[in-house]
Amino acid sequence: MTERCAICDAAARHRHHLTGRDRQRSYLDPEFTTPLCAPDHSLVHADWTSAGVKLPRGHTNLELATLGLRRVALYFARASEARPESTVLSGLAGWAARCADRLSRSAASLDQYQPHWREVPDV
Repeated sequence: MTERCAICDAAARHRHHLTGRDRQRSYLDPEFTTPLCAPDHSLVHADWTSAGVKLPRGHTNLELATLGLRRVALYFARASEARPESTVLSGLAGWAARCADRLSRSAASLDQYQPHWREVPDV
């Protein structure tokens, strides 16, 4: 049986990594994938670009978690538009976006009050 696109239910052509890759081209969460058709796969990546979701300047766990959450939020927002009857999808999109915002504010506070925080191992 052919896998179906998680957004539109067409035949899936790609396994989309919801959190994407880091600067070394390594997947942030290699197992966290979903089947997508070619058009929806392109749209999800276009969402990342149009929303300005970029790789973090550093490689801290805090920044990578923020990046992953922003990408997941955009995916669930796109999926909720295609399936408006599923309130859980829009709820997940909003939750992930709010978590990413909180983490961004934490990083900004650390930049202000602890400017060398990126040098701490495993941050």
